[in-house]
Amino acid sequence: MSSKHPPPWPVIDLDAASDSDIEIPDPAKAVDSDASLSDSIPIIPQTRRASQRDTDSQSDRGDDTQSEFATQPPLSAAVSENGTQGEAGEDSGGDVGGSDLHIHASDMNEEDATEEWEHELDEMVQHSPAEIKDWKVLRAQIKQDLKKKSKILTLSAINRLMIVANFATLRLKGVSRITASEEIARQWHEGEGKYFARRVRALARHYQTFEQLPVECRGGYKNARSLLKDENVKKRALSYLQSLPTGKVTPKKLQEALNTVVLPDLGITTKKPLCIRTARRWLIKLGWRNTVVKKGVYMDGHERVDVVDYRQKFFLPAMAEFEKRMAQYEGPELKRIPPTLAPGEREIIPNFHDESTFHGNEESRSAWLRNDEQPLRKKGRGKLIHVSAFINPETGRLIYVNKSGHVRDSTKIIYPGSQGDAWWDTEQLLVQMADAVEVFELAHQGKQALFIFDQSSAHASLPPDALKAFEMNKSDGGKQRKQRDTIIPESNPVAEHRGKTQKMTLENGQAKGMQRVLQERGFDVARLRAKCSPVCPIENTNCCMARLLSRQDDFKNQPSMLETFIHSRGHECIFLPKFHCELNPIEMVFIIYFKCNTMLINHISIGDGVNTGIVKWRRKPSRMLRKRPSASLKNVQRRLYSVS
Repeated sequence: MSSKHPPPWPVIDLDAASDSDIEIPDPAKAVDSDASLSDSIPIIPQTRRASQRDTDSQSDRGDDTQSEFATQPPLSAAVSENGTQGEAGEDSGGDVGGSDLHIHASDMNEEDATEEWEHELDEMVQHSPAEIKDWKVLRAQIKQDLKKKSKILTLSAINRLMIVANFATLRLKGVSRITASEEIARQWHEGEGKYFARRVRALARHYQTFEQLPVECRGGYKNARSLLKDENVKKRALSYLQSLPTGKVTPKKLQEALNTVVLPDLGITTKKPLCIRTARRWLIKLGWRNTVVKKGVYMDGHERVDVVDYRQKFFLPAMAEFEKRMAQYEGPELKRIPPTLAPGEREIIPNFHDESTFHGNEESRSAWLRNDEQPLRKKGRGKLIHVSAFINPETGRLIYVNKSGHVRDSTKIIYPGSQGDAWWDTEQLLVQMADAVEVFELAHQGKQALFIFDQSSAHASLPPDALKAFEMNKSDGGKQRKQRDTIIPESNPVAEHRGKTQKMTLENGQAKGMQRVLQERGFDVARLRAKCSPVCPIENTNCCMARLLSRQDDFKNQPSMLETFIHSRGHECIFLPKFHCELNPIEMVFIIYFKCNTMLINHISIGDGVNTGIVKWRRKPSRMLRKRPSASLKNVQRRLYSVS
């Protein structure tokens, strides 16, 4: 165990204990154990942990040498289930963590019976040919277990190891076995602890023989039985929780849904309604955690299955092909090396896009002030400023400067709000893209642009006539939206329908329903419902007609309006993997602007040219920004696509 991370339990210096008085932890401060000593001492198993064992150096009463086995106490010493205490008094129970162990009071001579039982064990062990290790060796082994396995051992196991270690130290000091166990019981038990002392000796006997703690015997079928193990109950509970808005899931809501909806619908009747504690445990088992909500939302989905699949199978191979037609930058000076192009190929220049928002009254949070001096600042954050921009390794921002020095910038700046401009949407993005393509073609004639976007809802917007299964009715007609015709994909399960054109409207102009569309593709949907309520289970792919149809390739792989427009202008487009903002260099540009305190504060002027927005900063940016802005971008681009 590293000294930098001390364990939450008291650690005993076992080496030093042999030369000084034993210091047994205070049971009031010890961590409560889940299992009592009597619950953890099973019948002697037939296998051993080590192949050979040394000879024990001490005897039972301090007189002779013998092997020490662990076995169950007689039935008269069994622990009562109802927790009532017999006439044995205060010393009739106790465990490592302070839980009381109680003896049945029916047998008045149980102490004598137990003593006879231990004596019989001693006689049995004397004839055992197995060799047992010395307590000094076992104590060192326990010390190593406490250090190396501290993170995987249960609290009950840790406490029991501490007891065995204390027992070993006392035995090495010449204390008899019974006296050592009574000393430990005196420290760990509130009463006299005679029964507790017997359990300590049984535990030590077991560990000396098998060099490991006894297996926990608590629980069983009755304690392990749970309605959550029923797959139908689990799926219904998951469906209900997933239908709730994020942040609105509570144990109380789950408890009410289980008792009033889920279990009655499945025909399950319980003796008593499920309590709030059960609902809380179910939430944890189903994957929910009680988490502190933070203002900044961050979810690390780099290794999510769908993200890894898109990154490895599509994004990286596509970028490797695009990079062959891009200029490379080598050496400290970032010398530009043009690509080697095949006949008919054009050089590709990547253009990274991103959007950010600023507020008119944003200023630096720190300032150099004299004593008792405080600047007077406005209370509100000011007008919202939305910026949508492109950068590339050739010119920094995507701009075109004509011979007269007039600048045409592709950056778009709006002031959204209740009394300002409309909020940013796909329509405004397409208008900006039309201008950005014209600016690129003027600034980089004869070259091809690769526009790189993150995966936002605006960038993935589909056209009004797109194929959307969840917006369709089960039957024909009605108020459902008319969708465009399609071609049945090659992945269709019925080969005879592959490659055929499928009309999405009837001869009378009404829109087709999901049932007819699936039947025309050869699917048997007689027993399928139209849609799941409230949402489809995550595990299923064909739980309803809408889910089945949405999984077809022509419905699943539709190009967005942004992709369609860019390809129609002869340029390329690709989307970054989700959760991979570090691959977009323009993110760092916005961060640098924030750090340099060059906020957009009413210093933006619109030029006379068409769609021109020239940004005037409050003061000069840092030295790094005054350098050629594309230098750092080239350095980023050089190692950008080395993601594995």
